[in-house]
Amino acid sequence: MRSGRHNTYLPSCQHCYTHFETENGVSCHLAQKHSCREKEAQRLAAVSQNLFDAHTHIEQTRRVSPDGEEIPYDYDMMPLDAEMDTDINYHLLAMPDVPPPPPPEYATQDKDENDRYVEDYDGVAGMPMSDVVQPTQFEFLARNIPLDNSSFGPFVDEKEWDLAKWIMKSLGKGTTDELLKTDFVHEHEPSFHNARKLYQIIDSLPDSTAWKCNFIKVEGDVMNLNGTPMTEMYPLWRRDAIEIIQELIGNPTFRNDIAYFPERAYTDAQGTCQIYDELWTADWWWDKQSMLPEGATIVPVIIASDETQLSTFSGDKTAWPVYLTIELASKKKYPLREPDKTLELLRRNAEPFRINAPAAFITQGLRPMYPPFWADLPHCNIFAAITPDLLHQLHKGVFKDHLVSWCLTTASGGELDARFKCMPAFTGLQQFKKGITSITQWTGKEHKQMQRVFVALVSGCIPAWLLCITRALVDFIFYARFQSHTTDSLHAMQAVLNLFHADMDKVVENGICKDMELPKFASLVHYCEAIMALGTIDSFNTEWSEQQHIEMKEGF
Repeated sequence: MRSGRHNTYLPSCQHCYTHFETENGVSCHLAQKHSCREKEAQRLAAVSQNLFDAHTHIEQTRRVSPDGEEIPYDYDMMPLDAEMDTDINYHLLAMPDVPPPPPPEYATQDKDENDRYVEDYDGVAGMPMSDVVQPTQFEFLARNIPLDNSSFGPFVDEKEWDLAKWIMKSLGKGTTDELLKTDFVHEHEPSFHNARKLYQIIDSLPDSTAWKCNFIKVEGDVMNLNGTPMTEMYPLWRRDAIEIIQELIGNPTFRNDIAYFPERAYTDAQGTCQIYDELWTADWWWDKQSMLPEGATIVPVIIASDETQLSTFSGDKTAWPVYLTIELASKKKYPLREPDKTLELLRRNAEPFRINAPAAFITQGLRPMYPPFWADLPHCNIFAAITPDLLHQLHKGVFKDHLVSWCLTTASGGELDARFKCMPAFTGLQQFKKGITSITQWTGKEHKQMQRVFVALVSGCIPAWLLCITRALVDFIFYARFQSHTTDSLHAMQAVLNLFHADMDKVVENGICKDMELPKFASLVHYCEAIMALGTIDSFNTEWSEQQHIEMKEGF
């Protein structure tokens, strides 16, 4: 990324502008990256030299008596028109600027501060639709919502705003009323005296995209007394997707972080090794941009949905929240098949054979295929829109459900648990003091901690062929987790996948698994292609959508 997109709120390396969570992360980065470490050493050497030069100059300009004693300046005795000794270059004490990068070696590629060569899109993209500047939702609210000269809206001050925020995040209606009735709160006289008044104030605040509610009638498979299927009404709360996208693009917080045109990045000036990280550096955006009229703006949208439980102990209440964000992307420019035409051919050929519920239809375990949600979406290739999933495909599927299970099957009883229990403590590594077979609730955190030590830990207690498979799959998972890929790293990623494919038949030959026709393993062959098309997989990881469940459930 270019410097204009850097986040200024996190500690960062002043040489490559990489951001870290803590200052200690910057120190570790400088210790590991050779180029930044050399630049930091040069900077410190320059600072030391400047300090030495300034000190030397001060020593040389001291006034001394014939006896060698320093004569102090007597400013009170100096005439008003006397010139001060201003030869000392105090600016020498200033920190030197980072030297500018060398000029680009090719006209089409510019070397940025991250030591990579950027090739800009050769067409026109991301142009405004008109010369008339339309205010964003945030600008409209800032101009039209009166705040009574207060930064805290209808609340008296920051303290009252903090109290209201804590109540909304932590308490329910009943406990809020109890809190507001206490003498301590009454003495401070907040502008709300009960939960109802507080909710009214909250509802009066400027809102984002409005919520709408529709009720959907769902027909079940249980018959009522009349012999007709029973139905149930479900509420569907939704917001307009277009309005959400407009809100995200117009949010001033993201002003310097949004990309409106594609680019390609390389590790060398010759362009032999491409970098894939952000979505706008991948192939999909570049290819799609060339198909559109000049100046068109692409806004890639990521949609994620996952079931979440609303009730804890009883009630059996579940919801399927749908999350939407923009990725300011699905496959190649010319897919092997065009889904629209393929579906039409299949439908045309199957029409003469359509009958109602034949016996063979039921005995073979077939089910009716209802029109999917994307059936009416124009130009929709749903197969290209489904992206790799680190959490469910790799961490939970390939690693935990299959690889760990294979190793537990081949290792002697309790051996893996014993090895995890006696693993020595080390900074950054999780201790599994009770082993792994007793864990009932798995998250991506446990999977990633196990993967750090798994290859070394199973060595010697599983067959050599399974150890090769284990190493290949764990290496593949670590490659898939990269936040930035290059052509070389993708070749290495494909190489370890080839090692797994060379030995995977031995899993069946040794009776560990009936067959290897497993969807999660079949998906691995598409990972490198997906990264080249859409950027690194961390942008599409379902971990972030599942984390949203925590706050989403509070509303219910």
